[in-house]
Amino acid sequence: MRALGIWEEAVGIFRGLEIEGDVLKVTFNDSDVIPFFINSPESEILKSKLGDQCIGKKVSILRTDIDEKAILVRILGGSEEA
Repeated sequence: MRALGIWEEAVGIFRGLEIEGDVLKVTFNDSDVIPFFINSPESEILKSKLGDQCIGKKVSILRTDIDEKAILVRILGGSEEA
């Protein structure tokens, strides 16, 4: 598990969100986990963008240095079956 650096992007098949203590964990593929503090703006964006309907779809998360857009989340479409 490692955090994204500024202007670093994670891309993979989204497996879900999990809250553990004060951390929101984003799971990609079957084992890639990216942590975010639960009360951070990033976590709020992730919770609003990545619901159950995104599980199994290819997703991109880009961390930025822009205050108004701490992260950018894109649903790239295709699922693991594609």
